[in-house]
Amino acid sequence: MDTDAERSARSWTQPLRRWRLLFALVMLGLAAVMGFAVCRTLGEQSAGGSVGLGAGCFLIVATAFLLCRDSGFARIRTSRRIRIVDDKYGPGVQVPTERLSMVVLGFVLAATSLYCILIWVLWTDGRADELLTPGRNNSGGAVIALVYGCVAGVLLLLGLLSDTTSVVTIYREGLRRKHNFKIVGIPRRSDVFVPWDAIDSVVRNERIVNTGKGPRRDAEILVHHHAELGTPAVLDADGCLVVSVSRLVAEPNTLFSVIDDMYRNPERRELLAGADARALFTPPPLRERWRRARAHS
Repeated sequence: MDTDAERSARSWTQPLRRWRLLFALVMLGLAAVMGFAVCRTLGEQSAGGSVGLGAGCFLIVATAFLLCRDSGFARIRTSRRIRIVDDKYGPGVQVPTERLSMVVLGFVLAATSLYCILIWVLWTDGRADELLTPGRNNSGGAVIALVYGCVAGVLLLLGLLSDTTSVVTIYREGLRRKHNFKIVGIPRRSDVFVPWDAIDSVVRNERIVNTGKGPRRDAEILVHHHAELGTPAVLDADGCLVVSVSRLVAEPNTLFSVIDDMYRNPERRELLAGADARALFTPPPLRERWRRARAHS
C-alpha cells in the first residue's frame, strides 16, 4: 500500500499520459474532417451550417489542446509571464496564475453554446439537416441541443463572474502571496508578505479537492513562519502561509526549489535582483519530468 509520502510525491510529478495524448490526436483528426465540411458548406453558401460546423470544429480543437496539456505537455519552457519586478518590497520575481487553460475552457463553453443553439435555430427554420443527421423528426435532438446550449451559456456567464487568481513574488527580502477570489462578482482579497528571517521551514504538501470525477490532488507549498500577520486568510492557518502551485505558470518543483534555496541560502538572494533572475525558473526538460513520474508510479 502506498504511503502518504509516496502519494504526495506523485502529486508533484508530471507524467506522460499516452492514452490522453492519443485521444487528443484523434480529436485533431476529427477537427480536420470537420474543417473540410466547413469548406463544403461555404461552397454551398449555407451560412448557418458553416457557423455551426466552425464552432464545432473550434470546440474539438480547443478540447484537444486541453487534453494535450493534461497528457504531460504543460509548462514546456519558462513562461513569459514570469517577470522581474521592483516595488515597495524591493527587487524580485513575480509568478502569476496560469490563465491559458481557463481562457481556452471559456472558448470551449462559448463554442458549445453557439453550436447547440444554432442547431435549434436551424431546426426552427426547417434546415436542421445542415447540422443534424437527416431524419423524419429532429425535434427531440434540437430541443436537447437548446438545453445543452443554454447550460453552457450559463456556465460561461458564471465563469466570467467568478475567478480565483494567485500571484507569488519572491523578493530578496521575503516572500509575498496575493490571492484574489471572486464568486458571482463578490471579491475577496488577501495580500501577505513574510520576511525570510521570519520563515521557519518550507515544506511540500498536497491538498485533496473533491470533484465530480473523484478526488484531485493539488500540489502546494507550506511556508511555516513566526511573523505577526494578524488574522490568517481563508487559505492559511495560524503561522502557516499556503502557496498553491498547481495553477501557477512556474513548474511546481522548480518553484519549490527556488523558494527553498532562497530560504536556506541568504547569500544567493542577490540573484533575484539580477537581470537574468527569470533563468532561476527554467524547468527541467519534459523527458526528465516524465522519467521522475515513472519512478514514482
